[in-house]
Amino acid sequence: MNANRARPAAALALVLSSATVLAVDPDERWDSSMGGCNGIIYELLEGPDGLIYLGGSFTECGGVNTRGVAVFDPAEDQWSSLGGEDTEGVNGAVYALAYHDGGLYVGGLFAETWGADAIQVSRIARWDLANQTWSALDDGVSSTVRALVVHDGALHAGGDFFWAGPDNEVEVHRVARWDGEQWSALISPDDGRGVQSTVWAMASYQGSLYVGGEFAGANYGGTNSSFLANYLVRWDGTQWSPVGVSDGAGVQSTVLELAVIDGRLALGGEFVSVNRLAGGSGPEHNIPARHVAFWDGSEWSAMTTATGEGTYHHVDSLVDDGDRIYVGGRFTAVNFDDSIAAARVAWWDGETFGALGSGTDNPVRTLLITGDGDLYAGGHFSEAGGQSAVQFARYATRGALDIEFVGTGTGSVSVDPVGLVCTEDCSADLSWDQELVITATAGAFSSFAGFSGSVCSGTAPCSFNFEEASTIIAQFDLVTHAVDVISVVGDGSVSLMNQEIEHGASVSWTVSPDAGWAVHEFVGDSCVPEDNGDGTWSAHDITGPCSVQVEFRRDVVMNVQLSMNPGIIGVPVTYQVAVSGFVSVPEDGQVTVVASTGENCIDSTTPPPTDGMTALYSCDILYSGTGARPLQINFSGSGTHVATENSSIIQHIVSDEFIFHDRFEEQ
Repeated sequence: MNANRARPAAALALVLSSATVLAVDPDERWDSSMGGCNGIIYELLEGPDGLIYLGGSFTECGGVNTRGVAVFDPAEDQWSSLGGEDTEGVNGAVYALAYHDGGLYVGGLFAETWGADAIQVSRIARWDLANQTWSALDDGVSSTVRALVVHDGALHAGGDFFWAGPDNEVEVHRVARWDGEQWSALISPDDGRGVQSTVWAMASYQGSLYVGGEFAGANYGGTNSSFLANYLVRWDGTQWSPVGVSDGAGVQSTVLELAVIDGRLALGGEFVSVNRLAGGSGPEHNIPARHVAFWDGSEWSAMTTATGEGTYHHVDSLVDDGDRIYVGGRFTAVNFDDSIAAARVAWWDGETFGALGSGTDNPVRTLLITGDGDLYAGGHFSEAGGQSAVQFARYATRGALDIEFVGTGTGSVSVDPVGLVCTEDCSADLSWDQELVITATAGAFSSFAGFSGSVCSGTAPCSFNFEEASTIIAQFDLVTHAVDVISVVGDGSVSLMNQEIEHGASVSWTVSPDAGWAVHEFVGDSCVPEDNGDGTWSAHDITGPCSVQVEFRRDVVMNVQLSMNPGIIGVPVTYQVAVSGFVSVPEDGQVTVVASTGENCIDSTTPPPTDGMTALYSCDILYSGTGARPLQINFSGSGTHVATENSSIIQHIVSDEFIFHDRFEEQ
């Protein structure tokens, strides 16, 4: 198997309880409607163009002649051959694919390309994606290519071959390097090279090339002889070395797959233990790892759960989507010692295993996670998820969780254990079949009114098994503040005595004095009512409770007369003010006349109203200077709304003539 698979961007980390009971049939997530191939599919690769390239022992895929290698467009669910009808592929089986430097490299058991312009390629060839042409890699290699990987800027091939290059003159021992122009062996200082038997998988990890297969020894032909590698060996660019700790090396049986997953080298195959040491009895040797293991450069680990580990049969393929590792092979169950049924394909999230519905009826040889998160499986099966399939099927590994925000307030919604936190409408693609906990937290001056949507209701945290696309609606409302009119003095009315106002909003009242009355005072303890001039009052930006008081007082009207205008310096000007009320005029009233230059007079006598509705006041001002003087005239009396005539009466003062006016001038 080829380990050169591009990892998609890391998705959100998810956790599923193994006790989850599914209400939705996961077989509905399988899709084989796009068709497949008439022979075994050994390899899947997503190219930079978003197309899926398939390698296998087929001659037709989706009704299109495609020999050994085919192209599937997942966006259109359409099949094609490389280059169209004239270049259908190669004349044998393809076991490995790799993309490098603008070209698709194809390795397997074939001698030439297929078509009108066939060329000799000897088990490995390059398809130029831009020019749509085949080219040979010198004279290729001497036997089957089973693995391809790009390492250290060059293509590396592994398989059954012993020789490579022109006339098979380069001795490589099952591992060779192609630099774009020529083949070379991976030779250690003692002239050792390659491995003793078939290479099935390769991966570039931590600056070294890792090679797995069914070989026992490596560094073949070196003067220091080969060493025991136990199916896995490392090339550091200078020499070959075993993989293990404390004198342990490799694994117990054949390695069929190598892939770099989550910063570790992942192995799949036929083995049941790792860090092999004949006769070794310490805890660091012969560590149980059934068909899947991980190497981080210094220690081994297995694919474990709280109750078991690994699979019950061979593993041929390992891929991940950032959430889970997907395992494909020949097993029918996983989690050895506490078996979970999983027919030839399963997932592991670091804590537990899960099945992909009813899986497939026969082995899965290769898996691919595409950039859009779909899982593709290839092999030699005829059913996937209970549906008829032709060696090829697609599984939707995840679905959309949509979170919508409604209401006037603010807040956040968290989704555990995935670590998603949203403060506005959001959507995330999450892996199926995991227990999600949804929690709402209200923002400042907001309250959480509750969940609605397809899976959650009420105000408590919501827990559910994510098994179908779901929508969660969270309603946050601004908190309200009580605005109450707690006191009304005098004759008049105020609408809306008790209101609940959203934080930051405005409040309004309609204020209606009775006839002969006026609004004397309208005040709040934490808000400021303002007169809109149309019989309504408003207070803005309410940020807390507010108590409001309104006072109505009797309304009065002033009629002002001046004894002379212009006046003469040194001659007092008499101001007579008649105050009339619609209800009555208080007997304790006071009139004040103030000139703009400071001269003033006050009459606070208590003349009896002439008719109970009118009172007369009089006072004199002696001016010492000439010019125009705007006057402010005020009347105040108990229980009476203050009457003011402000700057609307102008007193003129002259010095050189006596002018008698029997009326005042108003401007």
